[in-house]
Amino acid sequence: MRYVKILLFLYLLLKPYYLFSSGALQLGDILLLLAASLIFAASVLNKRVRKDMQEVINSNGLLAVFVACTFIINGLYVLYLSDTKFMLSSLYLLFNLIAVVVFSYFFRDRNFLENISKILKFNLLVQLALLVLGVGKYYATERYMGTFNDPNQFGFYILVSFLFMYVLDVLVAKKKKFFIVYSVIAMILIVQSGSTGILLGALTFFCFSLAYYLYKARSAYSKIRKVMLLLIVGIFFLLPAGVATYSALVVQTGEQPVVLRRLDDKVSESEPQDSAGQSLLEDRGYDIIYNYPGYIFFGAGEGGYDRYPQSAKGYEVEIHATLPALLFYYGIIPFVILLRWIHAKIRRVDPRILIALIALLAESLTLVNHRQSLLWLIIAVSSAYAMGVYGKNIHKGRRVKKI
Repeated sequence: MRYVKILLFLYLLLKPYYLFSSGALQLGDILLLLAASLIFAASVLNKRVRKDMQEVINSNGLLAVFVACTFIINGLYVLYLSDTKFMLSSLYLLFNLIAVVVFSYFFRDRNFLENISKILKFNLLVQLALLVLGVGKYYATERYMGTFNDPNQFGFYILVSFLFMYVLDVLVAKKKKFFIVYSVIAMILIVQSGSTGILLGALTFFCFSLAYYLYKARSAYSKIRKVMLLLIVGIFFLLPAGVATYSALVVQTGEQPVVLRRLDDKVSESEPQDSAGQSLLEDRGYDIIYNYPGYIFFGAGEGGYDRYPQSAKGYEVEIHATLPALLFYYGIIPFVILLRWIHAKIRRVDPRILIALIALLAESLTLVNHRQSLLWLIIAVSSAYAMGVYGKNIHKGRRVKKI
């Protein structure tokens, strides 16, 4: 299994680099499929591997059923509308299912989890270095997207990588050295992406984390003093520094930073609009759901976006929200099956892990990211807490109680 692990590490290492157009298989994706081929071959030849793999597959059976449902629904629309692009959406989900199964096989390995965290941290540092050196790509000259093809892709990768490494550090009970440093790096990169949805997810994480820390420290006077000291430092040092940075950017460019301009736009869109304007819900495509509610029951299929002429944004628009989109595209029954899989993975997690998942939920209400494997992997790895793969319960080479 050593070579499978190496391929998975290489997949994560190369994940940020888009050599081809969005939606096409990238080099890292090919390595993941190769790793999957090796581990499935090993399960045929090795009885122990086969037994462990069967357990992993069974634990993700609900996700497999959901993906199967998407093939059925999209397949029916292929026949009905003669549009094979519907099946591409199911292939993305199948790829993510494969990623969940292969990675889940190693979630009881402490070293494996720690190495994933190291790779994600390294990738964050690389993206920061590219920004500083000025060699990353930009969208419309103002929204930074690094090595990605889209600023939202870039922003989501930064957010989910940061949350992933945070969850992994919680799982292995590792002291969060340089956590503040990586937090600052993540926020710098997210702000540069100009994505308000990603910023919402990041701020949700930090707000809930602060609330949790205050709650845990409520009976410890010394800890409360530390918290108050941090707040004072933030007020008297960080806030003026932030104002100074903001003022410098305005003076240099003659306008607000892009993320703040976009945030102003979103706030304006949240207010009632006249017949010529669009609300925030319409901008995200939510109006497709309430204009065509019948699809919630049997699924619209993921494709054929020209079928929604009543959408405020016109034709060829998809719903920019992960869970609402999955409900609309695949209907209530597959959606409930998916929710049951998610619930099974997170029902007994540490509250700190739950905070990271809440942040992802907040972000997912404004952007569609169910095609991204890291979204599914962070949900899947959360179940390691319930497995007993946590803190002192993780031992190299030692098997723990299974669920």
